[in-house]
Formats: sequence, C-alpha cells, structure tokens
Amino acid sequence: MCTHGFCAIASTLLNEQGFGSDVVEMYLAHAQKKSTRSLRAAISREWERHQQKSLTMRRRQDFCLTSVERTLYI
Repeated sequence: MCTHGFCAIASTLLNEQGFGSDVVEMYLAHAQKKSTRSLRAAISREWERHQQKSLTMRRRQDFCLTSVERTLYI
C-alpha cells in the first residue's frame, strides 16, 4: 500500500467519525505554512462541535437511564 492509500483510509475513517470534511482535507493535504492558522481554526471549530455533540449525547443517555430506572422501580 502506498501513502495515498493510507490517506484515503484516514479520510474515510475520520469522515465516518463525524469530523468535518474541510478539516479532514486540510489535515491530510500537503499544506503550506501560511495555511496553518486556517487549519488550526478549522480544527478548533470542529473540536467545539465535537464537544457539543458529546455533551448532548451524555444528556440524552442520562435522560434515558433515568426514565428506565423510574419505570423499573415504581
């Protein structure tokens, strides 16, 4: 397998994990130093979105668990 094959696999896995395509492409591209700021900004935005998604999922899980516990113990 060549380097491009690994990049394709990484791109697929990151996209399936929910990372934004702009972040994935900028990360895997052979970026010039001047685009480092835009890459960092894109990663920062993506990280904030990821944290918000994680918080939302935890809240949903807590709600579901609480509902199940109430149903079982009443």
